[in-house]
Amino acid sequence: LGNYKLIITNSMVKHSLVSSAYNDRRRECEKGLLMLQRALDISALGDLTDLQFEANKYLIGDEVIQKRVHHAVSENQRTIAAVSALKENDILAFGELMNASHRSLRDDYEVSCPEVDTLVETAWELPFVAGSRITGGGFGGCTVLSLRIKQKISRLHFPKFTKRIMIKFRNFTLLKLVMAHVHCKMCQMPAI
Repeated sequence: LGNYKLIITNSMVKHSLVSSAYNDRRRECEKGLLMLQRALDISALGDLTDLQFEANKYLIGDEVIQKRVHHAVSENQRTIAAVSALKENDILAFGELMNASHRSLRDDYEVSCPEVDTLVETAWELPFVAGSRITGGGFGGCTVLSLRIKQKISRLHFPKFTKRIMIKFRNFTLLKLVMAHVHCKMCQMPAI
């Protein structure tokens, strides 16, 4: 990650809807796949590109299911692009993909919450953050962001980020915020 570190922020919002609502999202994607399979020879939503989805989304009659499928297709494409960006050490492109992923998780998959959105959007406001998104199953929990560092991370950007987050969180009853540095090493990934 070069001059960037991954930072995890914990919104401290419990995943109260994960089991039921996340399973609903999965079922909605499965329904969308069945609708598309009536006209397309695909075995999974990941078989589609964004352009193929756009050309065939009319086959999905339900607007909510269409949003869920859009997220699944575009998230798969973003994941493929993210692997390439990381292999090329293009952290800014990787960050933009993180941002797009969060917008899709928030707007199409609808698994975010105000506290998580505040963490992510506050990170987006800072010039030393390449990208930020919700992580895990959604409906609360953590975010991950890529933070540009100087030689002395603890004396420069991390405190600025922490201060900005604490100011934003005054609007919530939640007062405790947990953040941690994550040490990451690029590893060999299987072909996608």
